[in-house]
Amino acid sequence: MEIKADLLLLNGKVITVDSEFNIVEAVAVKDRKIIATGTTPEIERL
Repeated sequence: MEIKADLLLLNGKVITVDSEFNIVEAVAVKDRKIIATGTTPEIERL
């Protein structure tokens, strides 16, 4: 079963609030929750 995101935010600069404050360029959202972060090509597949 494939999970389809409702919203993709691509080609940005997103500072995560994890223990390392990583910076990613894309975010996928489903049902108002972040389901994935990563590079634009990684997130475009969702």
